[in-house]
Amino acid sequence: MIKNITVLGSGTLIPQKGRSCAGYVLGHSRGSILLDCGPGSLLRLNEAGTPLSDIDLILISHFHLDHTSDLAPLLNSRWLQKSCRDRRLIIAGPVGLKKRFARLFGKEESWIHNLTLDLIELANSSRKIASLKLDTLLTPHTENSICFRLTDEEGSIVFYSGDTDYHESLIPLAREANLAIIECSWTEFPEGEGHLTPQLAGKLASKAQVKRLLLTHFYQEVSEQKVLKQVAKYFHGTVYLAKDLQVYPI
Repeated sequence: MIKNITVLGSGTLIPQKGRSCAGYVLGHSRGSILLDCGPGSLLRLNEAGTPLSDIDLILISHFHLDHTSDLAPLLNSRWLQKSCRDRRLIIAGPVGLKKRFARLFGKEESWIHNLTLDLIELANSSRKIASLKLDTLLTPHTENSICFRLTDEEGSIVFYSGDTDYHESLIPLAREANLAIIECSWTEFPEGEGHLTPQLAGKLASKAQVKRLLLTHFYQEVSEQKVLKQVAKYFHGTVYLAKDLQVYPI
């Protein structure tokens, strides 16, 4: 059962006080699931009190540095902790994950072979991973970027948009999610640029009839009143503005 989500990072590569880059931990009855692993995620995991040995699944939405650059330090830290070495870890992400992994860990990084890792590449797919039903869909952001729909054994649903522009094809994947984690990069931004505004995020949440909406991935200092006002033009449910190290219910 998915119990809650802890925000590790709600910002981007542009430094902001109190906001690290993308990273989210789903608390699960059988362990923890990490959604993206941007700069600062390893430190934030420690601050959140989440042991690396608890993480059994890492989901990567795309390969931009603000979503992936702490992956190598995290894996190296698992190797340094002997209790983690034999624990199976699944890393799932877009097509190209295995090739990038091979480039990242060359011959000099022999320690990586002491970890028990499974690498899975995903596009438009549906499969069972770690007792969860995982549905993925390509998003209009990069060539291989994907979003995620996670359904646990009790039917609770979490949707994670990753980075994306607005597209009607995302609506079925977010449909009736208990919690939709949707990027909201810009307060005002022209359409067609690979990111969402509060209004577009609200439109997606409304059409998908999600129960609760967690906005994140803020590029600038957020005017909460302005963001909430714009989202409310479309979505009338519960809205959270993500804050680092805050825990949100599913």
